[in-house]
Amino acid sequence: MKRRVKKTAFFVLALTGALSMCQPTLGKSFSLKKDETAQVEEIVEETDPSAPPEREIDGDVYYELDSAEDLFWFAEKVNSGETEINAVLTDNITINSEAYDGTNGESLTEWIPIERYKGSFDGQNHIISGLYVNTSDSYGGLFGTVFEGGIIKNLGITDSYIRAGYLVGAVCGQMSKGTMSGCYNTGIVEGGTHCGAVCGQVEDGTISGCYNTGIVKNGSFGTGGICGASQGGTITNCYNTGDVSAHDYAAGICGSNEHGGTISYCYNTGEITTNRYYGYYTGGICANNIAFWGDTLISHCYNTGTLNGWTGSVAGICARNSEPQGAYGRYYNLNYENCYYLDTTAKTGTLGIELEGVESKTAEEFENGVVAGLLNDGSDECSFVQNTETDSSPVLAVFNQ
Repeated sequence: MKRRVKKTAFFVLALTGALSMCQPTLGKSFSLKKDETAQVEEIVEETDPSAPPEREIDGDVYYELDSAEDLFWFAEKVNSGETEINAVLTDNITINSEAYDGTNGESLTEWIPIERYKGSFDGQNHIISGLYVNTSDSYGGLFGTVFEGGIIKNLGITDSYIRAGYLVGAVCGQMSKGTMSGCYNTGIVEGGTHCGAVCGQVEDGTISGCYNTGIVKNGSFGTGGICGASQGGTITNCYNTGDVSAHDYAAGICGSNEHGGTISYCYNTGEITTNRYYGYYTGGICANNIAFWGDTLISHCYNTGTLNGWTGSVAGICARNSEPQGAYGRYYNLNYENCYYLDTTAKTGTLGIELEGVESKTAEEFENGVVAGLLNDGSDECSFVQNTETDSSPVLAVFNQ
């Protein structure tokens, strides 16, 4: 990387008389007497020897990252204020060669999350492994916060342990008006409020084509197999097969869907658990769906995963549903379309309000393609596909190409 540096040179003039100098272009002159110092400034370009190579993509400059050293360099640059720089991974990157086992934390290199990111980060289908974040502070993940214009895509986080007190996800702790696509987690994510496998909380942003096969645990008031909480966000074409557990409000896809959020074309087959004695609201897709500051929509989703929790607060699709009076006295609506759950996982599809668009189905209907056909009803293309000889339930077409 080249940077412009101002260098200042000092010259001592040892002359017997006065020296007159002029700069015709400026029309000014000055004089130096014996032993006076002249200051001359020049601008030169200096190369940062630790900077990764650069590549131009569609007119924008991207740094090519292929090592842990490159990734730490990039994080330091963003955290020092260069929040809009771009990067691509050109190889898999390992931060720690051994995973956190609960006792070896002192021997691991701890990652400091990238904050306030507004650039484009393309993993190019590579992985970052051995990521270790262990803090009681907020914003845990590869990225702590991603802001408007930020793009994270095509990236896997594996063999990692991410723990934070609030807003925690393997890829990003909080994303506001950003975009995340083609990302996944296979490691362990642990946290408090708003804890998700790939993203802790999305606000007016989009998460698409993401999945989780790892473990999400010890969350509260919004814990999900994809996202902890969505406030006006869009979550689409995502799935979870990993175990999710929380004190309360746990779900296969998104713990809490609020402020006009949308969840569509998603499914869960993982085991979802809240405390059976005092934990509330376990949902196959969403735990808390609240229409405040905007209509919410959950459509073309299904759950076959086991649901554990207090009997009166478990639902096949969404546990808690609320339509409180919103802004300026207006009432907003909860909307469900083409949502299905395995009949043995819960006694009801939704709690709190009797809603249309949610139905239970038998294991046979999931296995023989009936549910796949229903999920694709009303869709311009086949979002779900199924080989009835090998697939016990439908899969998303975007992951079957």
